Amino acid sequence: MIKKAKSLLFSSRKNKENQKKEAKAIDNTIEEIFENDNQSIDQLALEEQKIQKHKEPPIEDLEFLINLYSEGEFTKALSLINELLDQFPYSMDLYNIAGASNAGLRKFDASINNYQQAIKINPNFADAHNNIGNAFLEKGELDEAIANYKQATLINPEYMEAYLNLGNALIDKGMQDEAIDNYKEAININPNLAIAYYLIANAFKSKGDLKNAITNYKKATLIYPDYTEAYVNLGNVLMGKGMLGEAIDNYRQAIIINPDYADAFNNLGNALQVKGDLEEAIDNYKQAIIINPDYAEAFNNLGSALRGMSMLDEAIDNYKEAIKINPDYADAFCNMGDALYASGRLNEAIDCCEKAIKINPNYTEAFYNMGKALMDRGDLDKSLDNYMKAIKLKPDFADAYLNMGNVLANKRDPNKAIEFYQHAIKINPNHSEAYFNQSLCNLSKEDFKKGWSQYEHRWDSASFNYDYFESEVARWDPSKRGRVLLWAEQGVGDIIMFSSIIQELYQNCEKLIVQVDKRLIPLYTRSFPKDILYFSSKEKISEDLYDSHIPMGSLPMYFRIERESFNLSSGAYLSADKTLSNKLLKNIHKDNSDFIVGIAWTGGSIKGSASTDKSIKLSEIAPILSKDGVKLVNLQYGDTSKECRELQDDYGIKIHNISDIDNFNDLDGLAALIEACDHIVSIDSFTAQLAGALGKSSTILLPYSANWRWGYESEDSYWSSSLRLLRQKRISDWNFPLDELKIKFDTINNKNY
Repeated sequence: MIKKAKSLLFSSRKNKENQKKEAKAIDNTIEEIFENDNQSIDQLALEEQKIQKHKEPPIEDLEFLINLYSEGEFTKALSLINELLDQFPYSMDLYNIAGASNAGLRKFDASINNYQQAIKINPNFADAHNNIGNAFLEKGELDEAIANYKQATLINPEYMEAYLNLGNALIDKGMQDEAIDNYKEAININPNLAIAYYLIANAFKSKGDLKNAITNYKKATLIYPDYTEAYVNLGNVLMGKGMLGEAIDNYRQAIIINPDYADAFNNLGNALQVKGDLEEAIDNYKQAIIINPDYAEAFNNLGSALRGMSMLDEAIDNYKEAIKINPDYADAFCNMGDALYASGRLNEAIDCCEKAIKINPNYTEAFYNMGKALMDRGDLDKSLDNYMKAIKLKPDFADAYLNMGNVLANKRDPNKAIEFYQHAIKINPNHSEAYFNQSLCNLSKEDFKKGWSQYEHRWDSASFNYDYFESEVARWDPSKRGRVLLWAEQGVGDIIMFSSIIQELYQNCEKLIVQVDKRLIPLYTRSFPKDILYFSSKEKISEDLYDSHIPMGSLPMYFRIERESFNLSSGAYLSADKTLSNKLLKNIHKDNSDFIVGIAWTGGSIKGSASTDKSIKLSEIAPILSKDGVKLVNLQYGDTSKECRELQDDYGIKIHNISDIDNFNDLDGLAALIEACDHIVSIDSFTAQLAGALGKSSTILLPYSANWRWGYESEDSYWSSSLRLLRQKRISDWNFPLDELKIKFDTINNKNY
């Protein structure tokens, strides 16, 4: 914030000694007039009038008025001035003080009139020109202000304060270079004028010349080591240059000088938040709020730090406090919308973004945040509209282009989505998220050559929450044989899917080591060549054991570059424990005529969008599958006891829960349970992947915009030939796939399913 130079409100020539000399000179003049016998009465009156014009009130009266002004008693000062003007109608100091008092009451027109009266009495009254400039500046009449400041400097070329005020007015007019010239004039008068260096630094900052801004802030603090505002503004500029350490040091210095400087604590919190020290940032925001409980910006910033720590409820509470203090705080509404979005409270998020936009119709981030919430709610067209508005306001908004691509991908328009991802990449050539999402679109439309190559960008993508394997050993490619370490990545379903290529990698190396989720090791040991060596994903593997390594998700880049290549493993490639499977059949009490259907109905969502919500209610799917001769077996992981009990109470449908098998932790047991079933009905989950890997006949229910592995339109899976795919036709609408499922299950009695 630019500090305006304090005005010199009163004539600098007044003191008691000078006033005595003036009074004596007036008396002598009167005596001379009366001694001149030739002087007419009219001439005498004229001379007396001239003398009266130069008479000022006693210095004691002026000092009393100055004290009233300094104490903010503007109305009292004006009342006394009006009385004195009856006696001293030509006192330029009285009009000057009156102008200052009216300015204090923010009666700027009256103030200007007072100063003009002072200037009329004495056109060379530099203080009045300076002060009338201040009044015009407060009114926003910059040209008048500038003209009067310039007049003050013409009258008094050494008028340092007028140069500073002229500089401030020029800054408000956007004339930074001219402002800097005037600040330098003040420095020529007083080379140790810290405020002039501070104001020059502010001007350079507004020009974007951060180097010169830093230099001048530092000069200000060298001259005046307790200049807290200079330390804070220097910290702000250093933050803008990414020099967080130095910025933090300057904020701390301001706090040492003034421990009650709320702005310094707030800005220190901002720097710490950018640095990633969120807990310390939170402490500083809280201290700013203790000092100033009405500090809306600190509440907003505290909310952002809490949001960064995923403390969403606390973040929302602080945004609400900011809005309570400032009901028109668009940033707080926008940020609260983002926190509500992250909490899954989509309607509230949209409402907050709409309020932010109502306050600021050009609020780019609010349109962007609303686009995200609308996308997750499934309002894809409205989401696109908001992203387009954000891009119109900010044409280089790479993330808005990215999310436009995401919406179009969810609308099953991969080619158009790729165009927007490429826009994002054009703006930011290192936009890994855009490269990664582009790869998923290419894989969805079965352009495997491009897709797998771009899929390598997953490691740099913020949405890909898996770490790359740290090793000094070279990465594997088909030119290498030797000992190869294959290491698992992503979730269990992805691991199972990529494991379909293990056999081919085994044939292309001398020794294969597989590091995988320990829950899969018993199943893999049974299914793949016996000389493969297995390690749990959490085990440390000595680099002496392998000559090269490769992540599972990178195998398709070498082995699955065309649709036909998937045929090599699209059948069963995992083997369940047959003995355990037969034992489980007894627990289900299967008769020869029974048809056993395993079901899984709950999973997560991709990118949170309603168009990719994979779950379905048990009460929607079980009645379709429940028929005479059909037994339903629970393949869902987690605690499903409440849902199963409600299903039995409301529909009379029994779900067989096999207590001996933990469907999440005992994957070998789950594989045996799947093997015991005649058919599987599942949403997109690792249960579906495991069923496909076992070659089990399955129906997979997919959301409107399914994961890339399922493509966009196909009814079968190129990964697993035993899977049949039923897709939503509209977002969040399971009617079509459930109707199709019903038609298929009507054939069960004929054993044709």
